[in-house]
Amino acid sequence: MSPSSALDQFPPPEDRPSNRELILWSLFLAGGGDDWVDVETVYLKAFDLAPTRFSWRTREDLPEYKKCAKALQELESMDSPLRVLLAKRSRYLRKLNMDGVAWCEKHQDVLTKKYSASVVTAPAIQASARKLREVERSNTYLRWASDPSVEFQRWELLEMLRCLPGTAQEVWMARCDEIHLAARRDGRTDIEDFIGRVRHALEQGGTT
Repeated sequence: MSPSSALDQFPPPEDRPSNRELILWSLFLAGGGDDWVDVETVYLKAFDLAPTRFSWRTREDLPEYKKCAKALQELESMDSPLRVLLAKRSRYLRKLNMDGVAWCEKHQDVLTKKYSASVVTAPAIQASARKLREVERSNTYLRWASDPSVEFQRWELLEMLRCLPGTAQEVWMARCDEIHLAARRDGRTDIEDFIGRVRHALEQGGTT
């Protein structure tokens, strides 16, 4: 059986970017075709290629270990057809087998184009855009847009931040952080300013 026909048993790259496929490609780029590579080296390579997929929620400049580890687990899970393309020597060391190297080389052009840092986006991008739309349609935002000096009562922020009257303060702030990060990524300085005022209101006990 020729190498090309042997590879026919493995599926081609997926139509859309996937974290488990990205981890496999990152292992190849990190030298996993020639030697054993520490998983942390693989995670850093994956983060370099797709920072929005593997970053902290509040620090997009830092890789989130749990997200990377989950992607590796998905790659090695029993329902992953690509799991047989890599070998595991210990908890931290991985290497591509011959089929894995051949698969990456066969699809190198597709994978390079698909997983360039300028192309790969996070699945959360659409959710972030939806979050921003919900904010800008809220009565609270519309009031602020008409009068930036408006004062907010905490109860007015319940629906927009999806909180209850008894919700802990740190949860309120975490919701603000999510909106602020989405606004910064989307270049929405208006919503950044708005959320800054909302945060100040919450810090002052409900009004500003």
